[in-house]
Amino acid sequence: MEITGPAPLLILAVALNVVYFILFICGICWVVRQGRRTKQIRRHVAAIDENLEAIRAVLTEQAESRKTK
Repeated sequence: MEITGPAPLLILAVALNVVYFILFICGICWVVRQGRRTKQIRRHVAAIDENLEAIRAVLTEQAESRKTK
């Protein structure tokens, strides 16, 4: 039994729409994940900056105490 007429095209169109919808949802999820990763990376960079400032302060104190000795 061969399917003739517009039915095969309709089936193809529906299948392609389903595939595009799934890809669209995956794309949205990917963008959301990237945004979360970016926020997490920014938090880590801020923490590293704070640690570097603390290290600089300690090193500056040590250098000044050596100069006064």
